[in-house]
Order: sequence, then structure tokens, then C-alpha cells
Amino acid sequence: MKQATNCSRSIRYLFSLLCFASVGCASTTYRYGIANRRPAANASSAPVLAPMTIAVGGEHPRLDQMENVVHFPAKKIKEWFAKPESAPPIPEEVQRQIAVEKACEYLCLNQMQDVHVEVREYDPVEQWNRLEANQSIAPFWKYTAGTINHLQYKYLPGRVTHRDSFNIYTNTLSINSTRPANALYASATAKYLHSKRFPGAFDAACYLPVVPLYRDYHVGSDLLTYVRVRNEWEFEKEMYPEIYRNFGGDAVSQATSLIPGYAYVPFYVKPALSLGGKVAGNLTGKWIVKTREWEMIPPPEGGSSNNSTNTNGPRE
Repeated sequence: MKQATNCSRSIRYLFSLLCFASVGCASTTYRYGIANRRPAANASSAPVLAPMTIAVGGEHPRLDQMENVVHFPAKKIKEWFAKPESAPPIPEEVQRQIAVEKACEYLCLNQMQDVHVEVREYDPVEQWNRLEANQSIAPFWKYTAGTINHLQYKYLPGRVTHRDSFNIYTNTLSINSTRPANALYASATAKYLHSKRFPGAFDAACYLPVVPLYRDYHVGSDLLTYVRVRNEWEFEKEMYPEIYRNFGGDAVSQATSLIPGYAYVPFYVKPALSLGGKVAGNLTGKWIVKTREWEMIPPPEGGSSNNSTNTNGPRE
């Protein structure tokens, strides 16, 4: 009974956080550039094409086989539920190219051309060399938290799991998915970490309670403001589920960690609870999209129908 009460409190805590995050997450003005750097005067003064280094990975038979095994169930489910009359899906390479272009444009507009971008690349030796050469991170954090990140890169490659991520210790943005929202979220994380005076220490602090929620909130606010100021409603719709999915996963992890005896639960319970938080966050994001779409319906004029919609996005 006591554990059920604690779980109920954790669930209420999760949804309170999600509701808090949904209140005014986006602003009407966007600050281009990093807070501790000289900002760009405006968006048009920054280049659109990113002159940063981009490494594209080639064939890797062992990883490609692992990738096929991991994503085989999802592909089959999509095939089963695909409607016969639906349009053919966009090729993965085209989707990934769009994701890379969106991420590089964001980095360039925010004056982050020094970020190294890798697309489906797997090179642990090169990543270790980049870690050692990174002078913006204190040696203590490079060889502690940075080593942990490197081991994750080596033994849980994002190319296999289609995970987009940013590694502050190597200053590398890894794009492995085909979703622009994922790539842009990782890019916004890069901007947020670069804005910290001690980025290595702050990234390591994200293993502590509450800190990941603080990071997720600010990253989400930056992203939603970015797409809203640029009037990209179709892309903004994709951002809401992605932002709240990440926030929900971290929120439920923080909430359940407060339950007494949580450290002794079976190993599979923790990822299952985190997945539940991500599902709740994803549903919250979709609910917000539906709510904002209702704002797109103009008020009736002289008894005219209100079924027509504004294609430029929701009214502010």
C-alpha cells in the first residue's frame, strides 16, 4: 500500500512537471548565438550553409547487421499498419539529409561552426583523439565523465540505435536518425552546454537529481522559440512530442528515484518506468499540438463556417 502511494505521488509529480513545462515554454523573441559569446546581430547576418566539418560514415558490415536486427520489429509493424492508398514513404537517406541540413543551419545561425558533425559515423579512435585535443574541458572531466561517454559511444553506438546526441567532451554532434526533430534537439543541447562556463562539470552534474529537468526545460524553450519565430509550424508540430518525450523520461526517472527501496527493484523496472515517462511526454506533446491547432481556426464572421484553417500556423 505504501509503495502504491509512493508511485501515485510520483505519477502526480510527473504530470505536474509536464504541465509546468507546457506553460509558456516558448517566447516571442529568440537570441541567436551563445550567451557567453558575441551574439549575431540577427538571423539574416549569419550564414545559412554550415562551414563546419561534417564526416559521413561508410559501410560497416557488423554494425549494419546489428542495426537491421534492432530495427526489424519496428519496420515490420510499419509495414503491417501501412495503408495501401497511402503515399510511398520518403527514402531514409532523404530524410536524414533534411535532418543534417536543419541541424547544421541551427548551429550556423547560433555561431557554432566549431562543432564537429558526424553522420552515421563510427570511429572510436578519432573520437578519443578529439577528446584529448579538446582544450575547453578540464582534464579531470575529460578523463572521468568524458571516458564514460566514450565507452558508451564505443559499445552502444548511436548508429545502431539511431540515437542523435551531442558529446561536449569531443564537441561532436552525432546524427544517426532520420528525424529532423531529433537532430535539432541534439543541436540545441550543444548550444545549451556551450553556454555554460564549466560545460564538462555541468554535463557530469546531469547525473544528479533535478539537473536533467533543468537542462530539458531550457533546451525545449530554446527550440520551441526558434521554430516559432521562424514561423515553421509544420516543423514545430514535430518538435512538441520530441521535447516532451525527453522531458517526460527524465521526469519519471527523477520521481521514481525518490521511492524508498527503488535501488533494489529488478533491473528491467527502471527502463520500463522511463519508457512510460517518455510515452506520457509524447502524448502530452501531441495534446499540445492539437490544442494549438484549434487556435488555427479563425473565428466565425457573419455566420460563415469555421472549418477553414490558417496555414501559416496558430494565432499568437
